Amino acid sequence: MANKESQKAQPVVVAQAGRMEQFHIWKHDLGMDSCVMIIADYQCEGVTLDQSTLFAALAKVVHRQPSLAVRFSSDRRQFLRLPSIDLAALIEFADGAELQDVLEAQLLRRFDTDAEMPLWRLVVINACTVVFAYQHALGDGQSGIAFHRALWTALNELEYPITSASQVVPVQDHIELVPPSEKLIDLSVSFTKFCSGIAKAFAPKALTKSASWSGNPIPLVLSTKTAVRLLSYTPQEAAKLLQLCKAHDATLTGLLLALAAAVLSRSLAAHPRSTEYKTIAMGVPITLRRFTGATADTMCNHVSGCFLRPPVQRANAASDEPVQLDDALWASAAQLTKKLHSKIATCKQEPGMLKFLFGDYKGYLEGRPGRPRTYGFELSNVGPFPSIAGTSSEEGEHNGHKWRITQTYFAQCDSPTGAATKLNAIGTPTGGLGLSVQWGDGAVDDSVSEALYEGVKDAIQRLLIANTADSSS
Repeated sequence: MANKESQKAQPVVVAQAGRMEQFHIWKHDLGMDSCVMIIADYQCEGVTLDQSTLFAALAKVVHRQPSLAVRFSSDRRQFLRLPSIDLAALIEFADGAELQDVLEAQLLRRFDTDAEMPLWRLVVINACTVVFAYQHALGDGQSGIAFHRALWTALNELEYPITSASQVVPVQDHIELVPPSEKLIDLSVSFTKFCSGIAKAFAPKALTKSASWSGNPIPLVLSTKTAVRLLSYTPQEAAKLLQLCKAHDATLTGLLLALAAAVLSRSLAAHPRSTEYKTIAMGVPITLRRFTGATADTMCNHVSGCFLRPPVQRANAASDEPVQLDDALWASAAQLTKKLHSKIATCKQEPGMLKFLFGDYKGYLEGRPGRPRTYGFELSNVGPFPSIAGTSSEEGEHNGHKWRITQTYFAQCDSPTGAATKLNAIGTPTGGLGLSVQWGDGAVDDSVSEALYEGVKDAIQRLLIANTADSSS
C-alpha cells in the first residue's frame, strides 16, 4: 500500500528542457533574470475581471496551454507536471495601482523554482489590466501573446453572470510541451561563427575592451531592479508611423533602432570616453517561429537574435533637438532595416552556440559578472497582436458579451547581464502600438536612460505632427 502511494507521488516528467530553456532557468536561479511580461487591457460592457470570472476563464486557459502546468526538476533539466493549480495563489488584485509601479515591482520578483508551483503569475489592476508575468524558460515574448489570446478567447466563451468558480484547476494526466528549437530545425554553426563566439565569450577581461559602447560592465553584485517607462499610440498614430516607414524603405523596427542610435549618440558625446566609442552595440531578438512552424497560439521558446553596430553619430551642436528628423535619420532607418533582414538567414546559429557550453550553463553564467555587456541597447519587437475569431462587430456575441483588448505592453528583465538599455514594442489587436523603455539599476547613468526615453518619445511625437501637417497641406 505504501509502495503504491509513493509511486503515485512520483513527479511526472513532461519534457526535457532544451538548451535555451536551461540557459534561462540558470539565469533566473543565479539572480540574473526574473520574468517576462505581456500586459493587456480588457474591456467588456457591463462585466469586469473579478475573481470568479478569472477563475472560470483561466481553467480553460490552463487546459489549452500546458506550459502553465509545469515546474522545473531539481536538476533543472526537466519540466515536471503539476497535479493541480491553485489560481488564488497566482493572482494579485491591485486596484488603484499605477501600471509602471506594478511592472517595476514584478521585475524585482523572481519565482520560487524549488516549490511545487507554476512558473507564472497575474496582477490585475483596476479589474481590467492583466499583467501576465512568466519565467523566461516557459516561453519567448510571443508566448505572452499566446497566453492573452487564450484568455481572451476563454472570456468570450463564458456564460455570464458568473457567481462562483473553483480556484483549483486539476491538470490533465497527459500534457505535452512544444519541442525546443534544436529538435525542430537545424541550428548548425559555421566555423567562423564558432570562432568569433568563443572569442567573445571566453576572452580574458584585459582583451575585451571594445570601441562599441555597451553601457557599464556587468556588476559583481546582481540585482534585477529595473526602471520602466511606457508609451502608447493609437491605431491611427501607429498607421501613420508605418506609412512613413514604408515611404522610406524602412520598417518600424528599423526606425526605432535609428531613433535609439541618434539619441544615444547625443548622450555619448558627453561621456569621458566619447572619442573612443565608434559604434553602439545593439541586439535585436529574431523569432524562429517562421522556421519551426510555431503559431500565434503556441507557448514556446523559439527565438534567436542578431548583433548590429550602428556608428556613433557626432551631434549637431547648432540643434537643441535630441534627434534630427532629416534624410540622414531615414537613411539610417533604411540601412538598419536592410541589415536586420540580411541577418534572418543566419540567425539560427545564435542559439546553436549554446551547444558548445556542453550543458554547463551555470558555470558560464557565473563567469559573467565583471565582464562587459554584450549590448548597450536592445530592441525587442514581438510584432502585431493578432485578433481572435469572434471579435468583429458581427461575431462573438452569442452570450450578449464581447471582450476587447484595447492596449498592450511588453516588458522583460535580465537587467543585470543583458543590454544596458531596452526598448520593447508590441502591437494591439486594433493596430495600436505599445512601447516600454527599460534600464537596469546601474547599467547606465540615469541621464543617459532618461534621455533615451524622452528622446524617443519626442521624436515620435514630432514625426506624427509633421506627418499630420503634410497630410493637411
